[in-house]
Amino acid sequence: LSRHSFKKVYIMIGINDISAGYLDWFTEQYTEILDTVRKTQPEAVIYIQGNIPMSYRTQDMNGSLNNKNLSLRNEASQKLADSKNIFYLDIDELYADANGNLASMYTKDGLHVDTSHYPIWVDYLLHHAIER
Repeated sequence: LSRHSFKKVYIMIGINDISAGYLDWFTEQYTEILDTVRKTQPEAVIYIQGNIPMSYRTQDMNGSLNNKNLSLRNEASQKLADSKNIFYLDIDELYADANGNLASMYTKDGLHVDTSHYPIWVDYLLHHAIER
Protein backbone atom coordinates (compact mmCIF):
# COMPACT_ATOMS: atom_id res chain seq x y z
CA LEU A 1 0.00 0.00 0.00
CA SER A 2 2.84 2.40 0.64
CA ARG A 3 4.42 1.90 -2.80
CA HIS A 4 1.54 3.41 -4.79
CA SER A 5 -1.24 5.91 -4.40
CA PHE A 6 -4.78 4.56 -4.76
CA LYS A 7 -8.12 6.30 -5.12
CA LYS A 8 -10.00 3.25 -3.87
CA VAL A 9 -9.11 0.30 -1.66
CA TYR A 10 -11.34 -2.76 -1.50
CA ILE A 11 -11.10 -5.08 1.50
CA MET A 12 -12.71 -8.44 2.13
CA ILE A 13 -11.63 -10.45 5.13
CA GLY A 14 -11.31 -14.06 4.04
CA ILE A 15 -13.59 -16.86 5.15
CA ASN A 16 -10.69 -18.49 7.00
CA ASP A 17 -10.41 -15.44 9.23
CA ILE A 18 -13.87 -15.89 10.72
CA SER A 19 -12.80 -19.02 12.55
CA ALA A 20 -10.03 -17.22 14.43
CA GLY A 21 -10.85 -15.46 17.67
CA TYR A 22 -14.09 -14.03 18.94
CA LEU A 23 -16.19 -11.26 17.46
CA ASP A 24 -14.51 -8.55 19.55
CA TRP A 25 -11.09 -9.79 18.44
CA PHE A 26 -12.26 -9.80 14.81
CA THR A 27 -13.50 -6.22 15.12
CA GLU A 28 -10.25 -5.07 16.71
CA GLN A 29 -8.20 -6.71 13.95
CA TYR A 30 -10.39 -5.21 11.24
CA THR A 31 -10.06 -1.77 12.85
CA GLU A 32 -6.27 -2.12 12.78
CA ILE A 33 -6.40 -3.02 9.10
CA LEU A 34 -8.56 0.02 8.34
CA ASP A 35 -6.24 2.27 10.37
CA THR A 36 -3.24 0.99 8.43
CA VAL A 37 -4.96 1.57 5.10
CA ARG A 38 -6.03 5.06 6.17
CA LYS A 39 -2.46 5.94 7.25
CA THR A 40 -0.88 4.69 4.02
CA GLN A 41 -3.67 5.87 1.71
CA PRO A 42 -5.19 8.96 3.36
CA GLU A 43 -7.00 10.13 0.22
CA ALA A 44 -8.47 6.76 -0.75
CA VAL A 45 -12.06 5.70 -0.39
CA ILE A 46 -12.12 2.38 1.47
CA TYR A 47 -14.70 -0.28 0.68
CA ILE A 48 -15.41 -3.05 3.13
CA GLN A 49 -16.97 -5.96 1.30
CA GLY A 50 -19.27 -8.35 3.10
CA ASN A 51 -18.20 -11.97 2.93
CA ILE A 52 -19.97 -14.28 0.53
CA PRO A 53 -21.99 -16.94 2.38
CA MET A 54 -21.20 -20.64 2.33
CA SER A 55 -23.46 -23.24 0.82
CA TYR A 56 -25.70 -25.04 3.27
CA ARG A 57 -23.78 -28.32 2.93
CA THR A 58 -20.38 -26.68 3.49
CA GLN A 59 -21.17 -25.13 6.87
CA ASP A 60 -19.98 -26.53 10.18
CA MET A 61 -23.10 -25.88 12.27
CA ASN A 62 -21.33 -26.95 15.49
CA GLY A 63 -18.17 -24.96 14.83
CA SER A 64 -17.35 -21.43 13.75
CA LEU A 65 -17.42 -21.82 9.97
CA ASN A 66 -21.08 -21.19 9.27
CA ASN A 67 -23.24 -18.43 7.84
CA LYS A 68 -24.56 -17.34 11.23
CA ASN A 69 -21.02 -16.59 12.40
CA LEU A 70 -20.21 -15.02 9.05
CA SER A 71 -23.27 -12.76 9.33
CA LEU A 72 -22.14 -11.57 12.76
CA ARG A 73 -18.78 -10.58 11.28
CA ASN A 74 -20.46 -8.88 8.33
CA GLU A 75 -22.61 -6.88 10.77
CA ALA A 76 -19.52 -5.90 12.77
CA SER A 77 -17.70 -4.92 9.57
CA GLN A 78 -20.65 -2.82 8.46
CA LYS A 79 -20.50 -0.85 11.72
CA LEU A 80 -16.92 0.14 10.89
CA ALA A 81 -18.07 2.03 7.81
CA ASP A 82 -18.61 5.75 8.32
CA SER A 83 -20.26 6.47 4.93
CA LYS A 84 -17.78 9.29 4.42
CA ASN A 85 -14.46 7.60 3.71
CA ILE A 86 -15.28 3.98 4.50
CA PHE A 87 -18.25 2.28 2.84
CA TYR A 88 -19.77 -1.16 3.30
CA LEU A 89 -20.74 -3.16 0.22
CA ASP A 90 -23.27 -5.99 0.53
CA ILE A 91 -21.33 -8.42 -1.61
CA ASP A 92 -22.75 -11.25 0.49
CA GLU A 93 -26.17 -10.80 -1.13
CA LEU A 94 -24.94 -11.21 -4.71
CA TYR A 95 -24.64 -14.98 -4.68
CA ALA A 96 -27.07 -15.95 -1.93
CA ASP A 97 -30.11 -18.16 -2.41
CA ALA A 98 -33.49 -17.48 -0.78
CA ASN A 99 -32.20 -18.91 2.52
CA GLY A 100 -29.03 -16.79 2.60
CA ASN A 101 -26.70 -19.63 1.60
CA LEU A 102 -24.30 -19.60 -1.34
CA ALA A 103 -26.43 -20.76 -4.26
CA SER A 104 -25.16 -23.99 -5.82
CA MET A 105 -25.26 -22.51 -9.32
CA TYR A 106 -22.38 -20.15 -8.40
CA THR A 107 -19.97 -22.62 -6.80
CA LYS A 108 -18.27 -25.95 -7.30
CA ASP A 109 -16.98 -26.44 -3.76
CA GLY A 110 -19.70 -24.70 -1.74
CA LEU A 111 -17.25 -22.13 -0.40
CA HIS A 112 -15.80 -20.17 -3.32
CA VAL A 113 -17.56 -18.44 -6.19
CA ASP A 114 -16.62 -20.01 -9.50
CA THR A 115 -14.56 -17.59 -11.60
CA SER A 116 -17.14 -17.70 -14.40
CA HIS A 117 -19.45 -15.76 -12.05
CA TYR A 118 -16.94 -13.04 -11.13
CA PRO A 119 -18.49 -10.62 -13.68
CA ILE A 120 -21.51 -10.30 -11.34
CA TRP A 121 -19.15 -9.12 -8.61
CA VAL A 122 -17.25 -6.78 -10.92
CA ASP A 123 -20.48 -5.26 -12.20
CA TYR A 124 -21.65 -4.65 -8.63
CA LEU A 125 -18.37 -2.94 -7.72
CA LEU A 126 -18.48 -0.77 -10.82
CA HIS A 127 -22.01 0.41 -10.01
CA HIS A 128 -21.47 1.02 -6.29
CA ALA A 129 -18.34 3.15 -6.37
CA ILE A 130 -18.24 6.58 -4.74
CA GLU A 131 -16.78 9.27 -6.95
CA ARG A 132 -14.81 12.14 -5.44
